[in-house]
Amino acid sequence: MHALLSQKALLEAQLAQPDSPAWNIVMTAWYSGAADPTALLRSVETLAVEAESLGLGVLIDGPGEVRLVPGVAPVAERRFADRTEFEAWLAAERNRPFRADGTPLGHLTAVHVAGGRSGFVVVAHHGVADGYTGRLLVARVAELYAAATTGAAAPPRTFGTFAALAAEGAPAEPVDVDFWTTGLGGDVVAGREISLGRGIAVPAPRVVEAQTRIRVPGLADRPHWPALVMAATAAYTARFLGRDDAVLGVVVANRSTTAERSTPPS
Repeated sequence: MHALLSQKALLEAQLAQPDSPAWNIVMTAWYSGAADPTALLRSVETLAVEAESLGLGVLIDGPGEVRLVPGVAPVAERRFADRTEFEAWLAAERNRPFRADGTPLGHLTAVHVAGGRSGFVVVAHHGVADGYTGRLLVARVAELYAAATTGAAAPPRTFGTFAALAAEGAPAEPVDVDFWTTGLGGDVVAGREISLGRGIAVPAPRVVEAQTRIRVPGLADRPHWPALVMAATAAYTARFLGRDDAVLGVVVANRSTTAERSTPPS
């Protein structure tokens, strides 16, 4: 299984600093009341099998050759005397780097803190998980746990599969180096098209007055940080180009199909 360009960039950055935990993502979900430990563990174990991305490992076959290895993320159960002990354990997990030795780049733990608080923790490399992944994982555990505690049949698997995702994808095309070199304003090496250059946009001769109102349709009623980042990007782009409006095209975390939106991280 070959990595996406974005995954390659993250995994290669990890290789450059193998002892750095900077690319680790930690997701924690708590139950509001007392939880059934057996049902919780069973739900997390099922999740580990269904969420294929968390079980991916990485091997390096040569310069620029990043290969993903399928597997199943390990699952554990931990009990803590208090919140302080839990936080100390979580900090250690957060700071433990993943290795490019083919072992899974994610692991899950059902956790119980004395006093009746239970939940689960997912620690994964950013190359195989992101915030969108977290939303899918929490929703699925909630479904599985509800079924396990009521005796109902587990609801159908809601995650897509890598096989289905690959089947709907178009075959890879050769990189048009000339196109990317012109577009990014510099030399481009095939496989490394992402650039931090200034690009080809021509700046305005003067900055548009700060009082200019930049409208971002569809975001006015969504006052959370992604909306603010979107609005700031639109405002910056418009003013950089000397315009009083800007149009940004956005997909759902770069997921435009049903298979992509249901397959973490896709």
